[in-house]
Amino acid sequence: SNETWTVIIDITSPEVPVLILPDSGSVTNKLTPTFIWHSSVDATKYRIKIDSDSTEVSDTTYTPSPLSEGLHSWCVKAGDDVDNWSNYSAIWTVTVDTTSPQVTVISPDSGEIWVSGNSDTIKWTATDANGIDSVSIYLSLNGGGSYPYTIADAIPNTSPYPYTVMDTFSTECKMKVVAWDLSGNSAEDESNYDFVIAYGEKGDVKPNGEINILDLTRTIGIIQGYGNPPTPYELWAANVNNDGEVNILDVVAIVNIIQGSAKHLANHYSSDKGLSEHEDTRLLTASDTATVSIPDVSGMVDTDSNLVYVNLENSIGVFGIQMRITYDTLLTPYEAQVTPRSEMMTISSVIDTTGKIKILLYTTALDTIASGTGAVLAIPFYVSPNATLGDSILLHIEYLLLSDIGSDEIPSRPIDGWFHIKETGTEITPLLPKDYELSQAYPNPSMRTAVIRYACPCPSKVSLRVYNMGGRLVKTLVDEEREPGYYCVEWNRRDNAGRQLPSGIYFYKLETPKFTATKKLIIVQ
Repeated sequence: SNETWTVIIDITSPEVPVLILPDSGSVTNKLTPTFIWHSSVDATKYRIKIDSDSTEVSDTTYTPSPLSEGLHSWCVKAGDDVDNWSNYSAIWTVTVDTTSPQVTVISPDSGEIWVSGNSDTIKWTATDANGIDSVSIYLSLNGGGSYPYTIADAIPNTSPYPYTVMDTFSTECKMKVVAWDLSGNSAEDESNYDFVIAYGEKGDVKPNGEINILDLTRTIGIIQGYGNPPTPYELWAANVNNDGEVNILDVVAIVNIIQGSAKHLANHYSSDKGLSEHEDTRLLTASDTATVSIPDVSGMVDTDSNLVYVNLENSIGVFGIQMRITYDTLLTPYEAQVTPRSEMMTISSVIDTTGKIKILLYTTALDTIASGTGAVLAIPFYVSPNATLGDSILLHIEYLLLSDIGSDEIPSRPIDGWFHIKETGTEITPLLPKDYELSQAYPNPSMRTAVIRYACPCPSKVSLRVYNMGGRLVKTLVDEEREPGYYCVEWNRRDNAGRQLPSGIYFYKLETPKFTATKKLIIVQ
């Protein structure tokens, strides 16, 4: 033949491919990961082997059919047009993991109370067969509705995590922990129950880290409706017993906290007071009851000395009374007063514009209205000249709540009374003391204002003065004639020149021509 042909003999294999992805020992959450390697010189085709299955491809990438969960090995060799094949590359491994981690929030998880500014710890568990890569923590203030606050982002899985509680208030807080494993799978868990972030503890109504007389007076203001409207935090903190209502039970609970103990105090309190029986300081039993009643009275028109009594019959010592009395607009009440049976108690009496008297009777020194029967309140009424003679006006006990020493509710029964308007009726004789008396000031110790009560059984020239430890007169509270009756004086711890006095021990002295008595009062900052 005149034709000349040439032939090339090629027995040289292409270079061994260099693998790129997935990296050896890596974990992926894809069932169909893409395998990538570098191209080899002279290579026109490649054979990739995944586990025991091999596939010939023309490109340097390969996406297989879905792989099973678990560990897989892979390698690649290169071939040319005349089927020279390189050796297989190094064998790399990859783990396919589409299973999410297991995450559990441990704390906060069950109604904890975290105080703003304090340090607490967030605890969780996060596990995965192939390991946890990172954890993020988020906070919700609306019961898990949203999580706008990032507490920690992509941190190591090292529970517990120290956290300085943010300055906010919410009773619907939840914590969420999100965990990612090494393949990028994620899982999350949140607190099972709401927890609280607050400015202070229960009872710390005016949050300063201490439960004291300021918290007590604010709680009384919330109940009685004076002062600024309560904030959500104040309502929460004042509701010490968590019954959903701020009332006399919470007042007694706060007093117990201030004084040192609550229910445990009952076993020791009687001996401190020198009582032979525990009847008035014991805890409530199922058989204990109380009745609060307003006896029917007859009153005169156009006079303000019509006195209405409120009686208490109780089988156990009463440490607090809260009541609300409604009356007709033909009657104008004055502030309620204590009686000899309740003179050791502090009284708050608020008359609103809707025909109601709101009364709190409580103790700041763990005194008690002893079991028995008798008047505990006296309320003066003025009868309008427009009243019709012969009419009867209902005095209705609209609300009644009594507390024992442990701030538990004493089962009680209210009995309404009638105010009968008589044309020739006799004025009710005001309740008068039989002897001179000087009561212990309250609160004692006092931070701001102390209340001092005294009694005169007959017209007297009365002086009530305050002295310091050195015997020097610092304040004259009363220096005038007094008619028979019970009196109450407030002292704002200022001297006769209007200057605020320092902390210390002071003595207040009641003097009349026939009676002298001195008691001690402690002032603290």
